[in-house]
This record gives sequence, C-alpha cells and structure tokens, in this order.
Amino acid sequence: TSPECIEFEISTQSDVMYAIQNSVPSVNKNINPIGSASEVDVPLTFAHALTLLEFNVELENDKYNHPEGNGDVNGYSIDKITIAKNSTAEVPLYSGGTLNAVNGTLTPKGDVESMTVKCKCDAKKNKIKTYLLLVPTQPDDDEYIFSFHLNDVVLNSVFHLKKAHLRHGDSAEYG
Repeated sequence: TSPECIEFEISTQSDVMYAIQNSVPSVNKNINPIGSASEVDVPLTFAHALTLLEFNVELENDKYNHPEGNGDVNGYSIDKITIAKNSTAEVPLYSGGTLNAVNGTLTPKGDVESMTVKCKCDAKKNKIKTYLLLVPTQPDDDEYIFSFHLNDVVLNSVFHLKKAHLRHGDSAEYG
C-alpha cells in the first residue's frame, strides 16, 4: 500500500529493489513531468535489497547406472533448498520482512530455525547452478546449513556455509 512498506516473503523467492536516488532529497524531486520537453529523464540506479546466494553443483556421474542401460542425467534440477540454523547459531534466519523503497532500509521478520524454499535453477548436462534469495545477515562459519532437493529427493550431503564464502572479491568485506 506504500513504497515505504513493501512486504516480502522469502518463500516466494521474489527480489525486492529500491532506487538509490530516493534516499537523497534533492535528487529527482523537482522534475516536472508535464514540462516543455516531450521526454523527461529521471535517472534511477536500482539496488537489490536481498542477498543472492549462488550454488554450483556438478554431478559426479553424468550417466545413471540402471539395469536397462546408462541414461543421461539431463533434466535433473535442484528444485528446493532447505536452509537451517546450526543448533549453536546466533545469527537469525528471517522468513521475510518489509522494504522501505524510499530509503532502502529492510525490516526483517520471522526468525525461524529452518525453511524450505523453491529455487531457481539452471541445469546443463552434469552442471547445476541454483540461486537462493535471503534476508542479508552476517553469519559466522557453519551457522547456516543447506540441504538440496534434487528432483524432489533430498540429497544425503549437506553444505555448511563458511564466512569465507561470503567475501566480496579481494576486499576485507564479508556478508
């Protein structure tokens, strides 16, 4: 109902964005949309409010071993991911929140122990790339544990997120 309170749920995996210029009162505030020009430039630079995690999975065997022959594994995908907090985790895991698109602030809500979400996946031969949107936090090593659902079957192995996985390039910034 307002650009200052846009609700979102992580379960929908829908990104939320805001225009950086909205937080500066002098930018884009005095534009006359019915001025003398037939076109009005409104410079907007959008920023993502949520964190995007990308998982790259490579299937060790690109052929399945079946009594009727070795078939190709094309068509396999990671369709869901379960994220859980380690029992000793101090970091929150939010299920949603609200975005103030005027100033770009997030108000997280729903600290949960775990959640399973459908995710976007790009599969080519034996390589699967999967994306997951989350509310930004600052986890330490092993605080989040991920389980992957390969064509609705939960894989036996899990992935423990390390702080080093969240490093911004070569910088000293993480998250």
